[in-house]
Amino acid sequence: MLQRSVEEVDCSVQQVYDLWANLENVPRWMPLVKSVKRLKSNDELWHWTFGLGFPLLTEYVTFPLKRVPLPHSF
Repeated sequence: MLQRSVEEVDCSVQQVYDLWANLENVPRWMPLVKSVKRLKSNDELWHWTFGLGFPLLTEYVTFPLKRVPLPHSF
């Protein structure tokens, strides 16, 4: 089941974006993601490790072509 939560934080939009944009931070808010690490052989590739609480471990490598922040309104 998907879970959703909202938290108010006392920081700038830029600080929040910087935290979100660093893929190594993803496990902090996505419990099924165990780790995200930049590959040493290619700094544009990321190694994702997922754990589901039983003896199954899935590894996924992603290559983002372009990351564009969406415009926001407040």
